[in-house]
Amino acid sequence: MGPVVVIIGYFVGSFLPAVLVIQYCTGKTPWEIDENPGAAGAWRVGGPFFGIVTGVFDVLKGIIPVSMAHRLGLDGFWFTAAACAPVIGHNWSIFYRFQGGRGLSTATGVLLRLAWSEMAPACVVGIIAGLITKWTPMVGIVGFPLGLILMLIGSVDRQKVMTALCVMCISVIRQIPWLVRKVSSAISSRDKAEK
Repeated sequence: MGPVVVIIGYFVGSFLPAVLVIQYCTGKTPWEIDENPGAAGAWRVGGPFFGIVTGVFDVLKGIIPVSMAHRLGLDGFWFTAAACAPVIGHNWSIFYRFQGGRGLSTATGVLLRLAWSEMAPACVVGIIAGLITKWTPMVGIVGFPLGLILMLIGSVDRQKVMTALCVMCISVIRQIPWLVRKVSSAISSRDKAEK
């Protein structure tokens, strides 16, 4: 059953509701207007209602495959693969030529399902950091490592900790191209201002 759950998780993750929201609000795809096809992009383009609905949907995309893996008694490799699949699907969607969002909401859903009592407060701290800085990646930059620390301090089993670490690594890998673009843009803007 492991491969079936992984495939379902990938396809569930590959559905990007933000693409529909952004197309509905602008008539264009997120890529045409250089927008993130995730909850943050839906919020920026469609407002809080669309952002929250998209975020909830994306979080559920992470929760569902992990719940299936638990229900079916998967462990080891297949459990970790089932947890990573929706994040990989969201980040590299088969429906959009392997383009996708940054996967923070979907990864958050996975992590909340893995260790609710450790990840929920960590994600709240991450959300607060994101609101203060007005930079959504702070949810992952602050919340995910804090959650991992709480998982290590708490009595979360080793398999779940390693799975959480894998999900976090996938999230970091997806952020690299975006961060490079942001840093390059900031350097370019600074250089122009100095001239």
